[in-house]
Amino acid sequence: MSVVKNVPERGIIYIVFGEAFIKEALFSAQSVKTFSPGIPIAFVSDVDVQSKYVDYTSVIVPEHVRAKVDFIGRSPFKNTIYLDSDTCVVRDISDMFDLLERFDIVGVHDFARKRESYALAIPEYGEIPYSFSEINGGVFAFRKNYRT
Repeated sequence: MSVVKNVPERGIIYIVFGEAFIKEALFSAQSVKTFSPGIPIAFVSDVDVQSKYVDYTSVIVPEHVRAKVDFIGRSPFKNTIYLDSDTCVVRDISDMFDLLERFDIVGVHDFARKRESYALAIPEYGEIPYSFSEINGGVFAFRKNYRT
């Protein structure tokens, strides 16, 4: 991991690897800088990504496709917004940080509802009512502390 000094308390993290996902995340980071220009961005990636849209980098060796669960703790920020590479920000999202003053984790509703294929394979998932909206794992925020 890169040595990071004087890191702001708030920032956005992307965990991406592979050329296609890095390119996609750079497009997303550009959209963040357009609508929330003051928010620093960290890339946790399999290569050292150098871009005017990336303020901090950390190189990792991912062992599976869902590596965000392994490396989310690498965020250099005390208060972090995590974004998947396929997000496109179209307005200022800095108010998500305001919620972290009260809550440890902030989730965003997903448009998806229960998926029948998962309900058939996972009995506990099948018991969730269709009316219960899922949380979008590609857009969430968290505050670093012992609970999270």
